[in-house]
Amino acid sequence: MGPKTVSRSVFLCVLLTVATVGAYWPVLHCQFLNFDDPDYVTENYMVQRGFCLDGWCWAFSTGHASNWHPLTWLSHMLDCQFFGLNPAAHHAPIFFSTPSTRCCSLACSSK
Repeated sequence: MGPKTVSRSVFLCVLLTVATVGAYWPVLHCQFLNFDDPDYVTENYMVQRGFCLDGWCWAFSTGHASNWHPLTWLSHMLDCQFFGLNPAAHHAPIFFSTPSTRCCSLACSSK
């Protein structure tokens, strides 16, 4: 990779990072939705209890909300454990897509 290719890759990474953060920034000001948040968080006692042994057992054995996805339940439990029912904190993990966007950009640009 030459210097021109490297600077192009860096520019694309910065551009994608700014675009991703800009697109998702308004999410931090949103409330919980009445779509699936009651099932997943706001009316789910097991999730609201936070990270505990009963929660782990429940997460790996339940089909609540018509899905079996224990890692999703554990993630929501951690959010409740650390942030309570603060919607901004529950929505903030969307920003983890920013590093993966950058990695994707680098992978696509290195040939």
